Amino acid sequence: MDTAVQMTESESLQASKVELQKVLKLLSSFDPIGSPYIGVQFANGKAEFFRSSANGFAHSKNFMVAEIYVDLHHFADYLKCVPEEIELSVAPNGVLRLYAANGNFPITLFVHTVQKGQAGTIAHTTTGRALELKPDIFAGIDVRHISNLSGYPTISNGTVMIPTNTGAVTWSGAAAALPPECNISPKFSFLKLISGGAAVEDLYVSQNGYWRAVVDGLVVYMKGQSPDLRLFNHINLPGNETCQFTAEALLDGLSGASSLIGDMDYLNMDPRCGVSGQDKFGNPIQWSLDEGLSWQKFRINGAQAKLIVNTLKQAEDERIMLSDVPTDTAPLLRFSRGNFAVTVSL
Repeated sequence: MDTAVQMTESESLQASKVELQKVLKLLSSFDPIGSPYIGVQFANGKAEFFRSSANGFAHSKNFMVAEIYVDLHHFADYLKCVPEEIELSVAPNGVLRLYAANGNFPITLFVHTVQKGQAGTIAHTTTGRALELKPDIFAGIDVRHISNLSGYPTISNGTVMIPTNTGAVTWSGAAAALPPECNISPKFSFLKLISGGAAVEDLYVSQNGYWRAVVDGLVVYMKGQSPDLRLFNHINLPGNETCQFTAEALLDGLSGASSLIGDMDYLNMDPRCGVSGQDKFGNPIQWSLDEGLSWQKFRINGAQAKLIVNTLKQAEDERIMLSDVPTDTAPLLRFSRGNFAVTVSL
């Protein structure tokens, strides 16, 4: 690539608002605690971007060196205010300028721009490829519904475990493709980038423990972490099958009931009434489940019900297994469907 040249007041480049918003969204999500400023380079008629954090860094494919550093969220907010096609340039004072020819009423905006020393850029050194992974290895799980983490993802024996304050999600859909030597786990924000329908082109773990991927044209490096095997083993203790529900009936019941109560309000589950509770006005609500099943009555809160629904709806099996998981501490319940499971405490 040709070395970028600092733009002058008279030089500008055309850019698509939608494409810029897509890149900024990816840069924003790669690490929630990343630097608030992003590096911008202008080369070959295109803007290239860079952002770093204490955990790693991300950049456009052709990025080489930043020419200016701008406020990421200020830039994103300004893009909401301009038409589809805009011009980017650097004003004489070194500030990023947005210009849009809005009919007879053009728009000019200046994005907050700082010096390199103010940008909070953190340098990372990465080494070569140590563990090659299929780019679509995590395509079978979507983790965007998961929040309120109580720990970090752990990969062990081909199973991914994600702990939350509500319960733990496990997925074994990549068990056949994850090599046994995969003993370093990705951070949640990285897993979120490379899972589900993400357009991942390349994926590997570096020799010094960084997960690296190319996602939608953005190159992302993120430090891995040692697996939390104590918690992983606790969540994956053997369970005793109690019964199997028709998946559609259980998910419809939990979805409907949890939408009518608060996250910390409770739903009852028992063989006689199925899923039942009270809405915010105190009115009774009830969804019937399979007849002829027997299980010990229990209750879960609205947040647990939503986690179960949003996780298990990703599988297609007709039945959901309910298991009692005996432990040395609080009892656990596990809802399993295909390669997915949600384990909650009572």
